[in-house]
Amino acid sequence: MAARVALAAAAVVVGPVALSGTAHAAPAIGAGRHHLGNAPQPPGGSSDEGSAQPGRTLHLTITLVPSDPQGLADYAAEVSTPGSSAYHRYLTPEQFAARFGADPQTVDDARSWLTDQGLTPGPTTPNRLSIPVTASISTVQQAFQISIHAFLEP
Repeated sequence: MAARVALAAAAVVVGPVALSGTAHAAPAIGAGRHHLGNAPQPPGGSSDEGSAQPGRTLHLTITLVPSDPQGLADYAAEVSTPGSSAYHRYLTPEQFAARFGADPQTVDDARSWLTDQGLTPGPTTPNRLSIPVTASISTVQQAFQISIHAFLEP
């Protein structure tokens, strides 16, 4: 049996940023914070071994809210619907970013906030909707006001 670090799978929107994996909101980057969902139950038969090793490194993806969520949903439906004038007419990453990606100031604000919290952001994706980050468990817990536990699976 091996201990595995479990990060709850609920999501939080922090201003213009969504973090998959937390059940509690973090300090807002922009306006407000919103709790989305609840943490799932650990796998049956697993045991909570307590707090995860604080120095262990996590690799997370911070997801930014699209600039036009409804437009993105509509486009996804149109491009996927046979008979639609947009059927199979895909956008380049640059076109997608211009139409649906977070605006550059939002990306800059999110990256600055992440850095200020001690996380190390990687390159923003070309569509401007996600930022990979690396940080220790203790840094992630402090930045997003969450607890991360290790679970032993059967």
